[in-house]
Amino acid sequence: MVEYRPLNQNEQGLFFQLANYAFTPEKGKSAAQKQEEEAEIYGELKGVFASNRLLATYQLLPLECKVRGQWLQLGGIGDVVSPPENRRKGYIGQMLTFSLQEMRERGMFLSALWPFSYPFYRKYGWETVSAFKRYTLRPDSLQFSDQIRGEFVRLTSDNFSQLAKIYQLHHKQYDLELKRDSRWWQRIIEQNKKREKYVYLWEEDGEARGYIIYSIKVVNKGGDGKELLVREMAAADYTAYRQLLRFLFYHDSQVKTITWSAPLNDPLAKILPSPWIDQHQYNAGAMFRVVDVEGIFNRITYPAGPELILYFTINDLIAPWNNGNYRLEVKGGKGRCSKVVSAVTIDFTIDINRLAPVVIGFMTPYEAEQLGYLTTRNGKISEKLQALLPGRDTYFYEFF
Repeated sequence: MVEYRPLNQNEQGLFFQLANYAFTPEKGKSAAQKQEEEAEIYGELKGVFASNRLLATYQLLPLECKVRGQWLQLGGIGDVVSPPENRRKGYIGQMLTFSLQEMRERGMFLSALWPFSYPFYRKYGWETVSAFKRYTLRPDSLQFSDQIRGEFVRLTSDNFSQLAKIYQLHHKQYDLELKRDSRWWQRIIEQNKKREKYVYLWEEDGEARGYIIYSIKVVNKGGDGKELLVREMAAADYTAYRQLLRFLFYHDSQVKTITWSAPLNDPLAKILPSPWIDQHQYNAGAMFRVVDVEGIFNRITYPAGPELILYFTINDLIAPWNNGNYRLEVKGGKGRCSKVVSAVTIDFTIDINRLAPVVIGFMTPYEAEQLGYLTTRNGKISEKLQALLPGRDTYFYEFF
């Protein structure tokens, strides 16, 4: 029988040892000790134990993100590790189940993680809910943007209010915006301390409208080539976006390539005069899971038009409180959802991992049904679901 509990202060060293072995084993114990000395843990260290021996551990990050216009409590899961002698014994699965129970008790409707394997976490109920493009191109590809407006100002203080304002404006068009505090901003800027991070604002008429966070990396041992790596770029509008591209272009004498990630609907290919991009990759994003089915259907907002009652079935073998039949009534853009025990005619059925992308809007009900992830009673139910849960643009570029 395993015990799930927080790691005490004396056990934190074990967390760093296991994380170091899992992610950077070539660096040895000294790296783990250095990481422990320098690290500021943002989340809460948890684990499963047997006879007080740590079997597996992870970091739980209490966060908030926006889904369909509502801020929801989110349980971020990071640094899931176990030593090799404890692997393939089900300890990670047990720990994830315990974590979901804790999240539910703490009012977290969703959970998110970055997987080492998408199929592994899919079987526990997580699913992909966002994706992004990754560009690699030469600076001179951006020469078109040499139309000077405003000015660039380097941010050297810990005052992140201007960044936060631009971030919020940028994310107005996307769901899954994270509510960032000053510690989170500091975490973004200080991640990967091997390379200096630079932060610049673009201002016009005294107002900051865009920002860019980046570092510069030597791409080979000879040192004759450098790459500019954008950690994050956000713009309040197209004008600001083009000026940020101009800033990147001005590094043409300094770096050979520029790499950055962007939302799927990023307009770069539409505005490049000669749209040749050295590399243009599609990357799957983070995986999310619904922790509390009843809770999330009660919290999200719905389009003002549909007024309806639907009965549906959720299959969830990992979190039994979600498993079963539900009644959802939607009126005036608000929903009332509750479990039902009496016999009812089921309108649609969906597995828990397929529910997250539909509820969040990364996948429409129509797409889910066509792919066999969602079963409906008839075509009219499909139309109702499509009106109730229309697709949304999502972008989640937070790492933990």
